[in-house]
Amino acid sequence: MSTSQLLHPKPAVTKRRHLRKRYDVTKPSSQQDVLKSSTKSLHMIAGSFYIPKKNELKPLGEDAHFVCEEKRTIGLADGVGGWSKKGVDAGEYARELMRNCFLAVEDQPKGAIDPFHVLNKAYLDTEALGSSTACIITLTGDVLHAENLGDSGFVVIRAGHIIYRSPVQQSRFNCPFQLGNTTCHGPRSAMKIAVEVEDGDIVIAGTDGLFDNVHLDEIEDLVNMPREDGEMPDLLAWTIARFASVKSLDKSCFTPFQRVAIEAGHPEFVGGKYDDISVIVAYIVA
Repeated sequence: MSTSQLLHPKPAVTKRRHLRKRYDVTKPSSQQDVLKSSTKSLHMIAGSFYIPKKNELKPLGEDAHFVCEEKRTIGLADGVGGWSKKGVDAGEYARELMRNCFLAVEDQPKGAIDPFHVLNKAYLDTEALGSSTACIITLTGDVLHAENLGDSGFVVIRAGHIIYRSPVQQSRFNCPFQLGNTTCHGPRSAMKIAVEVEDGDIVIAGTDGLFDNVHLDEIEDLVNMPREDGEMPDLLAWTIARFASVKSLDKSCFTPFQRVAIEAGHPEFVGGKYDDISVIVAYIVA
């Protein structure tokens, strides 16, 4: 279980992108198709990297995540920073939620993980103040099943190209759906997702610190960089998180968050968005 790796990358030189192509969110497989295809047995090799914002009062940041390779399940959460105005560290809620998700995964049999049950059990057991987004992803046969609430999420990459991007849930601009003991959203508000995968696919999951700062074609470029045979996924997670961290501090680059802000009528948001950055990389293998 990994929820608070205090690791800080070295600066890196990044290339600017000014024109972005849009990616359509592909439709998840139908339940009938999922049942037909789930007889194949694939496995997940996963690794992660976390870069918290520098804050002496909250050295662990507000993100949290876990990786359970044995049960082919990963998850992450992003504590909502607005709670700090009330003197609450939402990172404590995110960490307790992910800890309880991990425990719920451990209680379920391998190959039969129900991500809704995991999220719901963790939600009911979490007592900390605050709120967070949540994304739970599990591999059953050759199908990824996910429960995603808020603006954390994941992409699936096949042969170097993104074939799926999970949708974002927001009540309004920069206000994601969120779980908490005093919020209006619960696990039933999460989007249920089922995506067929193949041997060789790569899953990139992250909090908004990743997706607000890195365009989808930049993620493709990072995944397609030359890698040594047998390179572990945590190294790719580090590469992606480091790239996102550099962009989050660059006010001269055009980011996905800036584009969304302009579309929502907030042109004052320019460049990168400084935030905690969590990245989980999962290799799908036969």
